[in-house]
Amino acid sequence: MLKTKGVQGEKILGALAAGAKDDAIRMAHTLKGVSGNIGATALHKQARVVETMIRRDDVNLSAAITGMTEALERICREITSVLEEQSKETDTKDNTLFDKEAVVPKLKDLSRYLLASDTRANNVTKEILAMVDGTPLKNRYGSD
Repeated sequence: MLKTKGVQGEKILGALAAGAKDDAIRMAHTLKGVSGNIGATALHKQARVVETMIRRDDVNLSAAITGMTEALERICREITSVLEEQSKETDTKDNTLFDKEAVVPKLKDLSRYLLASDTRANNVTKEILAMVDGTPLKNRYGSD
C-alpha cells in the first residue's frame, strides 16, 4: 500500500477510461479490504464509497476518488511516521541483556588464546556463553 499510495486513484480512473469497469471495481474493492483489515477506517469508508459509485456510474466519482486518495496518502504518512519512529527507537535502544563490562575481558582472553591456538579458548568460550545465556547473542552463537 505504501508503494502505490499516490497512483491508486489514477489507476482506477485509467481503468474506467479504458472501459475496464470491472478492474476499477476490483481495485477499489481491494483497497477497501486492505484498509479495513489494518483498521484504516476513514480510508475504508472512502474506498467503499468509490466502489459503490463506480458500480452506479455516478457522475461525482472524480471527487470521491480525490477524497479516497487523500485518505490513502494520510494513512501512508502515518504508517511511514510510525515505521521511522520505531527504526529510531531500535537504533538507539540498547538491547544488551548481559554485563558488557564483564564480557569484554573474557573476549580479550578468548582472542589471545585463539591467536595462540591455546586450548583454553574452549573454556573461555563456555564462560562467555554462560554470561550471555538467555540473550539473542547466546541464541545466535551458542550451541550445546
